[in-house]
Amino acid sequence: MNFIVDLLVDVPVDQPFSYISSQALQAGQRVVVDFAGKKRLAIVVDSYHIGQRGVEIPPLKPVLKILDLKRSRWFSSLDIEFLRTISDSVFVSWGEMCISALPKVFRQKRLVQFSIDETLRPDNREDVGFVESVYGDSCHFHKFVLEEISKQNTRIYLWIVDSTYRAREVREWIANKISIPVFLFTHDSTMESLKEIVGALNRGSILIIGTRHLGFFPLLKGETIFLEDAWMDIYRQEVTPKYDLNRVLSMRADVNGSRIYRNMVRRRKSVSVYAIQSREHRLLPVFVEEDFRKRVSGGERCAIFMFGSGYARMLRCSSCKTVQSCPRCDRPYNLVLVGKKHQLYCPSCGQSIEWRGKCIQCSSISVRLSSMGAERWTKIIRDRLTDVDVFVNARQISSPGVYIFNRWQGLCSEFSCALLLGIDKILALDRFYSLNLALDFIASASFKVRDKLFVRTRFEWLADEAYAVERDDKIRRDLGLPPYGKVVVVSVRDKRLKKANQFAIELSNRLSKLLENRDANILGPYAPVEKKKRDYYYFNIDIFLHKEISPNLTREIKDLLLSVRKRNNTIVTVEVFE
Repeated sequence: MNFIVDLLVDVPVDQPFSYISSQALQAGQRVVVDFAGKKRLAIVVDSYHIGQRGVEIPPLKPVLKILDLKRSRWFSSLDIEFLRTISDSVFVSWGEMCISALPKVFRQKRLVQFSIDETLRPDNREDVGFVESVYGDSCHFHKFVLEEISKQNTRIYLWIVDSTYRAREVREWIANKISIPVFLFTHDSTMESLKEIVGALNRGSILIIGTRHLGFFPLLKGETIFLEDAWMDIYRQEVTPKYDLNRVLSMRADVNGSRIYRNMVRRRKSVSVYAIQSREHRLLPVFVEEDFRKRVSGGERCAIFMFGSGYARMLRCSSCKTVQSCPRCDRPYNLVLVGKKHQLYCPSCGQSIEWRGKCIQCSSISVRLSSMGAERWTKIIRDRLTDVDVFVNARQISSPGVYIFNRWQGLCSEFSCALLLGIDKILALDRFYSLNLALDFIASASFKVRDKLFVRTRFEWLADEAYAVERDDKIRRDLGLPPYGKVVVVSVRDKRLKKANQFAIELSNRLSKLLENRDANILGPYAPVEKKKRDYYYFNIDIFLHKEISPNLTREIKDLLLSVRKRNNTIVTVEVFE
């Protein structure tokens, strides 16, 4: 045992832990150690000879098992440092960020015997890359991607899409159009598929198509990244660590000189946008039906864009006022129809259970469906428009009729009129830091419409972009906010209402003391709209930080939040808007 090894473990402590090993290890290798009486997966940060630092070393635990052989590692030392920068920006520990960035198979205690060619990895920080927005619909962006790949300017291409289904669809579409091999990468990729990807990567040019987790693929020299519909909130992680993929990719470009192209759209000024008050019109308004029928009879095509899947996006018990939520990640269940039976499905972790029509907390049958999903809307629309041809997620758009879509990227044709459903899911609270996202969502819809866009929402001002922005500025002035660049939403939850409220007040006071005389504002604590989910009570604290916030202040806030998570049973999560 001649070497000291510094390791990262998946705990809310922002520092490596020292162990002793019989051999030197490389940064990025995975090992198994005894941590707090349990065998835990750890990632190596540094390794040095026991007498190298010339100080007395206290007794240390040994490394139990080495999972990656020499030079066989997924992440390099530069990857580890890159993930540390991300951990600071999303206020989680270094170890939590590194473990969560690993593919699922690498989080298991399995031996790995393949590696990425070290000549493909950047030795240090390369020249700063760039992020460029490509404006246009999906067809325009696909044409742009094909042109870029045909130039063969780089060896490695990454294409990030919104879902595994979409990734398979893009791979099938592009496989016969380019000469380089195309592979699929997702969070759940098997070891065999990863070996195929790495093998092809070591041999020559390659295109990898994957979901959000592809943003944490090992850093490579001179890579080109394509990101579809980059503004959409599907690229915002739902569980801790809650990162924004757009921000992660920008930081990635700063490290290894990546070229990143994001598919963006602008709001089409020639399209008239009308807000439909959801409280006044519980279902499809009659005047929208008449408009659709008139246009279809004239040989035109209309579209209905839906945001959200399933039969219902949320179920609430009228007896105990509890939202039916996943016990693992505490996200509300979606009600989906599988075959002829309904199931409760968690969109975060994929867990599903059979729906028996009773509250999972108090067994009451008084459960109300809220936030209608795409399946339920589709049924309602088919029942109402019986005299019109209705097509659901059609691959070919040619005949007159009403086309229903809940996947935006597959929509390439223009429509004369459209209805947008589910915008309130993005603007879940009347909070202005989600306003830009909602306006971008409307812009994407208006880009695909020639004449008229109906938006079903309880926020009527969303139809007028100029007024929405003016309202945003007014709220900032009324609250006395600085020209902030980052909003940190700290959510405190506990099973006891009084304790959750008391702890939120204490945490708010500690944050106020830390940020005193700094360019920052704190709002809260306040109870969000969903102040109780399952058996937890919630309170939020909003921290508004100046655009020029110093790294030291970010680290101080992070250390405070991590110390709270480590020492208190009350659960604290953090979400960052930039």
